[in-house]
Amino acid sequence: MRNVFRLADRAAPIEDVPDPLRVRLPLGGARLLVRVGDAVAAGQRVAESPGLRGDVHASIGGVAAAVDGDFLTISRDPDAAPAPERLGEVAGADADALRRGLAAMGVPCADLTDADLLVVNALEPEPGVTALGALCRFESPAMLAGARLAQRIAEPSRIVLAAPRGAGLSLGPNPVHELEPRYPDGLDALTVRAVTGRERPGNAVVVGADRLWLMGRAALEGRAATRAVLTVRGRNLRVAVGASVRHVLDFAGLAAHEGDRVLLGGALRGEAVWDLDAPVPRGAYALTVLPRAAGAVYTDAACMNCGECHLICPARILVGIMARFAEFGRFEGAQRYGLDSCLECGLCAWVCPARRPLLQFIRLARRELARAAEAQPPAASMETPGDAPVEAPGAAPEARREVPA
Repeated sequence: MRNVFRLADRAAPIEDVPDPLRVRLPLGGARLLVRVGDAVAAGQRVAESPGLRGDVHASIGGVAAAVDGDFLTISRDPDAAPAPERLGEVAGADADALRRGLAAMGVPCADLTDADLLVVNALEPEPGVTALGALCRFESPAMLAGARLAQRIAEPSRIVLAAPRGAGLSLGPNPVHELEPRYPDGLDALTVRAVTGRERPGNAVVVGADRLWLMGRAALEGRAATRAVLTVRGRNLRVAVGASVRHVLDFAGLAAHEGDRVLLGGALRGEAVWDLDAPVPRGAYALTVLPRAAGAVYTDAACMNCGECHLICPARILVGIMARFAEFGRFEGAQRYGLDSCLECGLCAWVCPARRPLLQFIRLARRELARAAEAQPPAASMETPGDAPVEAPGAAPEARREVPA
């Protein structure tokens, strides 16, 4: 069975959603810089993330009302003044300083390293999504400013815009590589392969059109990453990060009924929200209401060993075996069978005749392995300089792989 899903090549204009009365900002482990009761200006940095993951900024001005787990709630004050943080003197900054400045503005850029080729991915991440095309079409000044900034950071010899065939998108003087708008070919790894003809080329970096737009806003206007552009039932809405899903649905005139699923993302890769008051996170690109009758009902049925998931997997992973490891909590086994190569396209679950929640198993394994890695203290090396590791006598070159029944 082959993929027949088509990606969008046209986009509606971007509409601004009015700011809500309060936002709930996901912190993602960032260190808080404000306390409950503090006045907060729109655009103010309120939490600092480690590395270059992107700091957290207030999307509305008001008062820090509560800290609940990994979320900061801000209640709006319409009289609060904006306080944008600028990158500084962009013209005189080197690449490392620009990366740090962008991260301080909320734009993740740890992967924006030196490369010979920089691919700007304007193909949509899922069917039914048009947000990236809308940014390229209607936010061209910010896109061009982002491209200039990326040029100075990664110093590529070429910047190429990967775009849907026939969409008519452009990025200034940079060449356009048109691709057939087929899902999952809009995912970064597959887009780079289509542009270069190689898998995981070491000399190429890919940047999504949505991230390039955030970079351009930071460079042009000194604006932090406090907005996300979402496709909602064919409309493209610019939303304050941390606004509730309910707020966005109300603006779009949509209602979620009993049994419907509300997804942050599209129908194939989206994650269901647990509550309509859940916040819109940074990096979101769609909000989808999946009617009860249209959604697949997943089961705990055993794998039928039909092989459909293996045949459709674009990463050529033995998905059924990997998912069985994850299902029974043997996450290291899932990693041995290609967990790190999974693109999370969701096609395996789409074709599974047993209706097994394969994508959820994969995400569970990744999340649990990440938690284990964070909790593990760094191991102290017992080797002295010049020592070489010695293999134990009789040790097997590779542990025997056991597959759960």
